[in-house]
Amino acid sequence: MPNTTINIDVVGGAIVCDAKGGNVRGHVGDRVTWHSAHYNFSLRFALLTGEGKQNWPFQGPPAPPSEVKDFPGVLALADPNDPPAYKYTVIIDGYLPLDPIIIVDR
Repeated sequence: MPNTTINIDVVGGAIVCDAKGGNVRGHVGDRVTWHSAHYNFSLRFALLTGEGKQNWPFQGPPAPPSEVKDFPGVLALADPNDPPAYKYTVIIDGYLPLDPIIIVDR
């Protein structure tokens, strides 16, 4: 299963993410890890498309991270007939939030 690491930092007073601006396209079982060497961050997730009721893009119960420097998750698939996309928000106190997306393919 592929692993993707998204590095989070603040540059010029704005939150930035590498790996295509923080956007992720993956498949079920892919691991995505968010990491910041310098800042504690929080992540929030919201379903954009798909019919699944799940608002959490990972395997396991929802537990949005709060004030962490690392967060790993393994992508899940809420509805295999309508693969979902999620907006996630990176929050660091004192900065405007950043809202990339995650697309989960079959």
